[in-house]
Amino acid sequence: MRTSLKALAVALVILSSACAHGVPTEGTRSGHASPVPGGTSLTRTIRLPLDAYTLSNAEQALVDNAQDELTGDCMRTHGFRWPALRRSAPDMIPVNSRRYGITDLADAQKYGYRLNPRQAADVDAVRKQSAQLSPAQKTTGSSCARKAYDRLHTGVAEVDFTLWNTVNKSSFEQARDSAVVASAIHAWSRCMHRSGFDFPDPLAAVNDPAFSSGADASPHEVDVAAADAACKESTALTTAWSTAERRIQQKLIAARPGYFDSVKKENVTLVAAAHRILPASNG
Repeated sequence: MRTSLKALAVALVILSSACAHGVPTEGTRSGHASPVPGGTSLTRTIRLPLDAYTLSNAEQALVDNAQDELTGDCMRTHGFRWPALRRSAPDMIPVNSRRYGITDLADAQKYGYRLNPRQAADVDAVRKQSAQLSPAQKTTGSSCARKAYDRLHTGVAEVDFTLWNTVNKSSFEQARDSAVVASAIHAWSRCMHRSGFDFPDPLAAVNDPAFSSGADASPHEVDVAAADAACKESTALTTAWSTAERRIQQKLIAARPGYFDSVKKENVTLVAAAHRILPASNG
């Protein structure tokens, strides 16, 4: 979902129903490229061509905080307090983090497939913000969030992100289905079997329903996640997958240079608008 449109959708949904996350809609960007749920030493080094047309975590935090600041200003005019989000890039899930599943062995050994505490707190920040609001505050907040979005986007030529989403999804899938990556996935599966776990691919492991219950990872989940990360390293699966996807994205982006130039221009304009709202963040 597009940057601050994501923040708006989250705000509107959560203020009306106390749900944690908005749902991407047609034509809006689905956020950072992370098809696999749930930072890692390896994924922090992964760079994909689509990243050039995506806000960095620092830019995303700036935009979200700017919209939150505008929402708070509006709320105060109605006599309501507004608990600020104050997102920080170091707390956010790194771009491309876990795109191909978990790779950080240290995190896996502590948290299984769960986010580390700082990342989990950032993801849960909007829910906590909503929990502090009364029904009247939520109603007014929905209106204020829309006004904040409109003000932040004044002068921003918004782009339809359907193609951006298509490239993000199809490049992941095409790379996954390539012969090189399919072979690496098979090698990963054999490695997992030797560790006592049977999964056909990393998606099956991370999406195991047994790993979504409970507040903390069970010993079994930790063991599986640790084996998962270790097997990715020994089979070079993440390297193979990201290399294949990089080539695919380059071709898909090159086929529509005008469109992707417009995406980049929108991002630059939006970040500049956020800086004007939060001048202390300049530099």
